Amino acid sequence: MNIMKNKRYWELNDKELGEFFKPLKKEKDTFRLSLEELSHSEIIVVVRVGKEISGIAGIRKRKMVPVMFIAVKSKYHRKGVGKKLMNKLQEVARLRYSFMVLSVMKKNEPAIKLFREFEFEIFKKKSEVYYMIYSFNQKGKFFSKILIKLSPIFWIF
Repeated sequence: MNIMKNKRYWELNDKELGEFFKPLKKEKDTFRLSLEELSHSEIIVVVRVGKEISGIAGIRKRKMVPVMFIAVKSKYHRKGVGKKLMNKLQEVARLRYSFMVLSVMKKNEPAIKLFREFEFEIFKKKSEVYYMIYSFNQKGKFFSKILIKLSPIFWIF
């Protein structure tokens, strides 16, 4: 599959996405995207344990900005699923984007630690949320600086 030419790169189908999303309960506290929002993603990668999807990560565009998301079922937390998802997502995303951003709840310390391991930087703080950015290349660093300066007036979240 040519990742650059195809609008959508998904490692699962719509039915599997719905089946993964439905049982998320505990995760809803920190993962706030709806199934409808997920269905508009340009990229979704998955990690499976056997046939079960243990986690998904992806990118959807908001105001032309690539916004990353990640969700791991609670029974697979702290078992390396997040790292595998991040590696897969970066491998695919770097072929399309110069940078990507995300939001993470301040109380989600394991996720913040994971994102920092993957060189995400906090560029905006709100009462309960950090906004982080990752640049794949020099072009991404350039656009990141612009986005950070414009973030008070051009906000994507």
